[in-house]
This record gives sequence, C-alpha cells and structure tokens, in this order.
Amino acid sequence: MQEEKIINNKVWFKDIDLKIRIEVISENQNLFWVTIKNKNIGFIMLMNDFINWFYNEIGINIEVDTSWNNHKGFKVSEINLKMLVQEIKRFILYFDIKPLENSYQFSSEEWYN
Repeated sequence: MQEEKIINNKVWFKDIDLKIRIEVISENQNLFWVTIKNKNIGFIMLMNDFINWFYNEIGINIEVDTSWNNHKGFKVSEINLKMLVQEIKRFILYFDIKPLENSYQFSSEEWYN
C-alpha cells in the first residue's frame, strides 16, 4: 500500500480500490477506517472477527470506534502505521472481504476531510 496523503494528524493509504484513513490521536493511539471502492467495510471486518484475528496474529488489542460521523472504524494503540496497514490488507485478502451493496459510500470530500 502506498501512502497517499498526509494532512496534520491524518494519513491516507491506497492500493487500487482499498483505502485506509488513519487519524493519529496521540503517540500511542490511532483511529482508522477502511474502504473498498469507497464503501466502508468496518462492519464486514467485524463480521469476519477482525478484532480477535488481529489480537491472535499481532497481540495488540483493537476496539470498535464510531467517533467520526458514526462510521464503523477501529481504535488501536502502540503500533507502527506501516505494520498496521500491512496487517489490515493481509486480513482483507485472507478473508476475501468485499463491501456489501448497501455499505456506506464515502464521498471524496468526506474521506479526505
């Protein structure tokens, strides 16, 4: 995945249709949201047991977060951002995650705000 953009405390990554938006809250706390074809896949990741998978694979706790416009995202502490992005992508590929037809679709303006 390529770093797409950095503005203040937000970093965006992109790999074709997969996008990750990370908000750095503090040195050891990050929030992130994940889309495929601009559709939020946070709920689908939860349905595929992302939180437990991540803990079992990496040993780091993740929590659900809806602080950004009530969108399903996640909160994680103490992790290298590049590693976080790689592990999210690995999970999505491993479980062949696809957005649901009725998944929330982000506009470019909202995603990059």
